Amino acid sequence: MTRTVCAVLIEYMGQNGTEPTPQELYDEAWPQYAAKVDFSRPGRGPDEFMAKCHYAIKRFHAGHIRG
Repeated sequence: MTRTVCAVLIEYMGQNGTEPTPQELYDEAWPQYAAKVDFSRPGRGPDEFMAKCHYAIKRFHAGHIRG
Protein backbone atom coordinates (compact mmCIF):
# COMPACT_ATOMS: atom_id res chain seq x y z
CA MET A 1 0.00 0.00 0.00
CA THR A 2 2.71 2.46 1.00
CA ARG A 3 4.80 1.74 -2.09
CA THR A 4 1.85 2.36 -4.40
CA VAL A 5 0.98 5.64 -2.68
CA CYS A 6 4.58 6.89 -2.76
CA ALA A 7 5.12 5.88 -6.38
CA VAL A 8 1.96 7.66 -7.49
CA LEU A 9 2.87 10.71 -5.40
CA ILE A 10 6.23 11.04 -7.13
CA GLU A 11 4.70 10.38 -10.56
CA TYR A 12 1.95 12.95 -9.96
CA MET A 13 4.45 15.64 -8.96
CA GLY A 14 6.61 14.89 -11.99
CA GLN A 15 3.68 15.18 -14.37
CA ASN A 16 1.91 18.14 -12.78
CA GLY A 17 4.73 20.12 -11.16
CA THR A 18 2.86 20.34 -7.87
CA GLU A 19 1.95 18.06 -5.01
CA PRO A 20 -1.49 16.49 -4.92
CA THR A 21 -4.03 16.83 -2.15
CA PRO A 22 -4.65 13.60 -0.25
CA GLN A 23 -7.92 13.18 -2.19
CA GLU A 24 -6.19 13.66 -5.55
CA LEU A 25 -3.51 11.18 -4.52
CA TYR A 26 -6.20 8.70 -3.47
CA ASP A 27 -8.08 9.14 -6.76
CA GLU A 28 -4.92 8.45 -8.77
CA ALA A 29 -3.53 5.59 -6.68
CA TRP A 30 -6.63 3.66 -5.58
CA PRO A 31 -7.39 2.02 -8.97
CA GLN A 32 -3.84 0.66 -9.20
CA TYR A 33 -3.96 -0.66 -5.66
CA ALA A 34 -7.48 -2.07 -5.87
CA ALA A 35 -6.63 -4.04 -9.00
CA LYS A 36 -3.98 -6.07 -7.17
CA VAL A 37 -5.00 -6.34 -3.51
CA ASP A 38 -6.69 -9.19 -1.65
CA PHE A 39 -9.56 -7.48 0.19
CA SER A 40 -10.32 -10.58 2.26
CA ARG A 41 -7.44 -9.61 4.54
CA PRO A 42 -8.14 -6.89 7.13
CA GLY A 43 -6.66 -3.39 6.95
CA ARG A 44 -6.66 -3.07 3.17
CA GLY A 45 -9.80 -1.07 2.46
CA PRO A 46 -10.45 2.45 1.23
CA ASP A 47 -10.31 4.02 4.70
CA GLU A 48 -6.84 2.63 5.39
CA PHE A 49 -5.72 3.67 1.92
CA MET A 50 -6.90 7.25 2.46
CA ALA A 51 -5.00 7.32 5.76
CA LYS A 52 -1.85 6.28 3.87
CA CYS A 53 -2.42 9.11 1.38
CA HIS A 54 -2.61 11.65 4.21
CA TYR A 55 0.49 10.13 5.80
CA ALA A 56 2.44 10.25 2.53
CA ILE A 57 1.71 13.95 2.06
CA LYS A 58 2.77 14.57 5.66
CA ARG A 59 6.02 12.66 5.09
CA PHE A 60 6.66 14.64 1.90
CA HIS A 61 6.31 17.94 3.80
CA ALA A 62 8.71 16.62 6.43
CA GLY A 63 11.29 15.89 3.71
CA HIS A 64 11.16 12.09 4.01
CA ILE A 65 9.96 11.57 0.42
CA ARG A 66 11.81 13.24 -2.39
CA GLY A 67 9.79 14.59 -5.27
